[in-house]
Amino acid sequence: MARAALALALTALSGLTGSVLAAPGRVAPNAGSHCRNGEAVVYSCRFGAKTGSVCLGANSIHYRFGPLGRPEIDLASAPDWSNVHTLELYSQSLAQKHVRMNRGPISYVVYFGEAGRLSDVPGRRISGITVMRGTDRILGELACPGAGRFSPDAYARIGDAAPAGWEGGEAAGGAFDGYF
Repeated sequence: MARAALALALTALSGLTGSVLAAPGRVAPNAGSHCRNGEAVVYSCRFGAKTGSVCLGANSIHYRFGPLGRPEIDLASAPDWSNVHTLELYSQSLAQKHVRMNRGPISYVVYFGEAGRLSDVPGRRISGITVMRGTDRILGELACPGAGRFSPDAYARIGDAAPAGWEGGEAAGGAFDGYF
């Protein structure tokens, strides 16, 4: 599982440079996540030896992935947040939310949800990370082996941290307007 997580991270990073990579050195994890002091944990889950986290700061949001304290990926929101997208979907069989951050053609979709009354497993929580190139090529998928950690309050504050005028919802009927 750890090798699969590493391969997912490295495959998605191929050819990318700049702010995608974390600064060298260790950072102190916030309660088992990659979130730093002053950041709220929107989502975090451990995938073997790696952890994936979405962290909300006062004016930024980050997707971080890698060993705790040493993320191999640290993707920050662009100044205008044009690389940050959110979506909430509800049905009687599944309620799901996601945060998608992209760098160039690579998208990191972090999703979290709960099965509804009409599903085969009512109340079951699901979450994970899907990495895509473009809109139709899945580079890798990781399902959280446990419930993961999701904060509805932090998710609800994403729009408050974004710059004025940010319209980060997924395009209706677009490639990312759906369940993961």
